[in-house]
Amino acid sequence: MDLTAFSTISGALGVLAPLCTVALFLWVILRTRSRHSLLYRLWQLVHGNQEISDPEVKAFISEQNSLMSFRFIAGVPVSTLEHAHQLIQWTKRHNVEMFALRMAGEYFDPDLRQIRVQKLPSKLMQGAKLFLATLIGQLGSGGLQGAGGKIVLRR
Repeated sequence: MDLTAFSTISGALGVLAPLCTVALFLWVILRTRSRHSLLYRLWQLVHGNQEISDPEVKAFISEQNSLMSFRFIAGVPVSTLEHAHQLIQWTKRHNVEMFALRMAGEYFDPDLRQIRVQKLPSKLMQGAKLFLATLIGQLGSGGLQGAGGKIVLRR
């Protein structure tokens, strides 16, 4: 390896490291749906790790940190820490994995702990999606192909 290759690698790493840091913060912001973590880390960078002297503000920041931790790790966008506690208890009582709630996405209201029926697709839309998925599957597997590789649609 010559010196030009080394300078190219170090130059790429010099650009890649800040880009990865920005991407990581953007991912955290999108997952938690809040800039709290970014602002908290910036505050610590500027102000240091000095304790917050006001007990009410300290409790609020601690609560927000806990809420953002729950949102990030569980991936479920509860609005308050109390709702997070209620959701944890609800999942235990109903034997539901937090992963399932995360996968339900916008169809599940984590604060009310219920399905958002108004967000569910209509029967017509579900049928249309099933038809398209079947059609795409058939085209991909060659199910609608006739002799010679040409697509033949029969009545």
